Amino acid sequence: MSEVDYARINETMGKMEYYLSTHNKIGVSVSGGSDSNIIVHIIATYFRHHLDKIVFYWCNTGLEFAATRRHLKFMEERYNIKIQEIRGMPIPLAIKRFGVPILNKEFSERIGRARNGSTIARKKLFLDRKDSRWGTNEYAQDLAAFLLEHTEQPISSMCCYYSKKKPSHAFAKDQGFDLDITGERKSEGGVRASKHRSCFEGNRKNKADKYMPLWFWDDATKRYYKEHEGIRYSDCYEIWGFKRTGCVGCPFGSRIGIELQTIKQFEPKMYKACVNIFGESYRLMDEFLNRKYKIFPEEEQLSLFDWSESNE
Repeated sequence: MSEVDYARINETMGKMEYYLSTHNKIGVSVSGGSDSNIIVHIIATYFRHHLDKIVFYWCNTGLEFAATRRHLKFMEERYNIKIQEIRGMPIPLAIKRFGVPILNKEFSERIGRARNGSTIARKKLFLDRKDSRWGTNEYAQDLAAFLLEHTEQPISSMCCYYSKKKPSHAFAKDQGFDLDITGERKSEGGVRASKHRSCFEGNRKNKADKYMPLWFWDDATKRYYKEHEGIRYSDCYEIWGFKRTGCVGCPFGSRIGIELQTIKQFEPKMYKACVNIFGESYRLMDEFLNRKYKIFPEEEQLSLFDWSESNE
């Protein structure tokens, strides 16, 4: 277990004052998750003198936990702030138009492009792991081969773009933000970890400067700050035990099979909704995992996600 980086917390406070002071219209993206929760607490507790030029906002995709909605309301009341709601294309419509997501954003994008004849996308999917600068592993290669060979189902990551990213960018432009604040952290890994080199990115073409206050915070530092400040996360964390939240039932979650059962227990209506929306993605993963690992006999192709009963 790593030690708490107290100096990092103090450094964050100093940078927060500097960046808030040197910008005129600031947007703070709030998801209802733990990272943005800490950012809201920091700003609303220690930098209230800047609130007149700050806009807190969240993107309603139509697939938000009731627990997340409750928590957003809780934060508004606790910190005496307003968190503005914005909307993009509903996720069901995006999936119907572009295809279902599977595994992760980059993988889904490459599958979609490979289906459309892109030799570069196919190469990225099947390069040898030792030579691949894109990091395609054996599991992803096997999944790609299965999807390209066994189904015509459109695969796409566009639900994220049209339901979250695009409306957020449009809102930021309409509001005239010169600084965007988000809750990304390097320690989360994945593409984000290599996408940014610093917690601040300025001089972005046609975009506001970007500041990620928690970029260098590790889990131990984040946990200490939460406990020291008496911060309460949403029930998704405090009661259910989730490590992170997003769209309900998103197939990009690495623990989606387990999470679906938790969702089924605590929010059965949202469980049925996400099964109706992402069900084909779950079914394809079930079939792939059964084929790859031969977990069940062929005559007993049981669902690893245990989702199908909701459609009965």
